Amino acid sequence: MKSSFSDLSKKHPDKIVFFFYILTALFFIYYFRSWQLEDALITMRYARNFALGKGLVYNEGLYVQGFTAPLYTIMLGMVYWLFRFSISLPFLGVVIAYLSLTIVAFSVYYFLKRVDYPVIGFVAGLSLFMPRIFWLSAGSEMLFVIALVCLGLFFYSKEYTKCAFFFMGLSVFARMDAILIVGLFLTYHMVKKRSINPGEIFVLILPVAVWLIFARFYFGEFLPNTLAVKMSQYRQLIETDPAMAEFSNKILFSLDYFPFSQYWFMFLFPAGYFLLKKQLWQIKLLIMWGVFHNIVYFYVLRVPPHYFWYHTYITFSFMLIYILGICFVAIVLLPSILHYGKELLNSFSSDNYIRMLFVLVLTLFFLVPVGHTAKRFIPEMSLSRHNLPWYHHPVYKLAAVWINENLSEDYTVASGEIGFLGFYCDRFIYDGCNLINRGFTIENPIYDVYVGVGEPVVDYTPDVINSNYRLIKTFQPEGYPVVEIWLRRDHVYDDK
Repeated sequence: MKSSFSDLSKKHPDKIVFFFYILTALFFIYYFRSWQLEDALITMRYARNFALGKGLVYNEGLYVQGFTAPLYTIMLGMVYWLFRFSISLPFLGVVIAYLSLTIVAFSVYYFLKRVDYPVIGFVAGLSLFMPRIFWLSAGSEMLFVIALVCLGLFFYSKEYTKCAFFFMGLSVFARMDAILIVGLFLTYHMVKKRSINPGEIFVLILPVAVWLIFARFYFGEFLPNTLAVKMSQYRQLIETDPAMAEFSNKILFSLDYFPFSQYWFMFLFPAGYFLLKKQLWQIKLLIMWGVFHNIVYFYVLRVPPHYFWYHTYITFSFMLIYILGICFVAIVLLPSILHYGKELLNSFSSDNYIRMLFVLVLTLFFLVPVGHTAKRFIPEMSLSRHNLPWYHHPVYKLAAVWINENLSEDYTVASGEIGFLGFYCDRFIYDGCNLINRGFTIENPIYDVYVGVGEPVVDYTPDVINSNYRLIKTFQPEGYPVVEIWLRRDHVYDDK
């Protein structure tokens, strides 16, 4: 007897939902198959060198921890090696991002299904594929970290406590700032269990401890070199160019990252009420994680990050609030008002009103980090190259390929942008921002080639470049700014 699709969906709803999320992920993987993120390419050069047996290095022989995602970097390298170097690393990053988002979506569905709201869970999970900041962050480790956290919460819901602690430890191994969600998780566990098993703590800290010991001996430092560099970089940006810093944050906090975002504030109130009424501790932890993450950056470290992928966590938090609000209004509140209006109104007690007021105040507190720098929001921001932050980066790929084909293999290359350039150029790279090296400055002309952006993105060339180097090649595809290649004056170059 053949079973219909409806029978299958009734018997195995979770499998149907997961399959639907996989199909959605495959669509996005295909659509963004050529997407490449500048900073993710730095990590991918580390991963490629690791797979090729050169070590966890950006430049062979130079041991600097210039990546913030150890587990993600190692995993990329291992998969690249398993495919015998035949798979594109940027494409692999996109695949991992959307498979991670599938895990996140299914976890959210499962958490809501546990409190008898499978339809809201399905819609909520599906909606997580929509935020543009998730699309733009594909290739970075951010969605992978969220997936590891969701797996930890999923296994904890299933009473596999040690497995849950292990995945929480992996999330910190994947990116150190996940320690915030681990702190929230441990607090919840302590309140619930009143104690912590030593075995649970062991599996939690094991992956992180092993990496920290390895990093200390291999790189000479426990933490990534990029942490201090990026914080000082943004502080310098605020001091030297406040207008640029303000513009950057306006772009990053644009509510256009959220679908139908001009209406999202309407649903904060019902979402908060919904969270208070249901035992959705997992969703509450995930929302608090994103909020605390931004509060730490804004008010503790005082370095509001101007890289959009840093705001993936807060976007995730806002999306959960937004989705729950919409679903609650559409699926729960409106039908209840229509059919049981009088009974519903009578069910509100004074205690419930106090709770709802508390939710409103708490929600406004969520918005404080946004209001701190973003006084107004950009209404539209398309995915066209002209509206993307740092849209000049892909031109560096043209420069990198040209250097490989036309300049000596012994030449070293310096630049302030090393993602596309370093990934596609097989030369020794000096980074003007010191992400992958230490103590280097553009003003110290120890390099053979300089690659930089010309007008109209910047209106100056460092004096040391004008004095010691000559311009030999420019690239300016239609609609893009100029990227220039400068060669030392004492080097011979035959311009054919």
